[in-house]
Amino acid sequence: MESVIAQRVGELDADSSEVAEDAQHALIALGPQVLDQLIAAAPGLGSFGQLCAIEVFSALGDPRPGNALVGMLSSDSTVVRQWAAEALGELGIQHAVPDLRQAYERFRQGGESPDHSEGAALRWALTELGERTVVLPLRASALRCQVDQLDPAWPTAHLAEVIEDLAAHDQAVLYFQVWQIKDGKGLSVARGRVSTGMSTAGSRGRRSSPSVGTGLCSQLMPLTKPFTW
Repeated sequence: MESVIAQRVGELDADSSEVAEDAQHALIALGPQVLDQLIAAAPGLGSFGQLCAIEVFSALGDPRPGNALVGMLSSDSTVVRQWAAEALGELGIQHAVPDLRQAYERFRQGGESPDHSEGAALRWALTELGERTVVLPLRASALRCQVDQLDPAWPTAHLAEVIEDLAAHDQAVLYFQVWQIKDGKGLSVARGRVSTGMSTAGSRGRRSSPSVGTGLCSQLMPLTKPFTW
């Protein structure tokens, strides 16, 4: 079995993405026994191989890859950094908090837009690990839609009021999406990303969506303190 695992780990760096993804799924199917070899190999993998490794780590739900994921926060690839941050949050790697904070500071110093996906991932991971607090004022909270797949979400009729309430509490909306809800047909995005002119930072939310009959419902990203942009 050790040789099979080694072969599959090596295939994560294959020239073919199809071969790499097949190896990723095979490693997930083999379970936690693959972790020791994959953790040891992860720093030497290319960017795509590391993304596949992160997928394996996340799927297996074991905290042992924590240090390997922390190392990936310094990758040359912004996507690897983003996925590593997300995995650290998902796996509850508490000791990664100082490294996530340093990674977030590097991101800020790099001059990227606050709504860049790497920044959103870092903020989300810090929130998941208890280092940032979600701030949702009472009025905005009272206006929320109650839905299974989208959270937080509001009817578009209340969107301006919700944004004003958040702004009054020193919170800003970096972007939102407007979803169209059709009975029996699920959700579709009615409008794309919209950025506001406010400057404090929001946090990434796990994707979900509302089922409030036919109409439109907006999703704002959950906003957090203590960081400002």
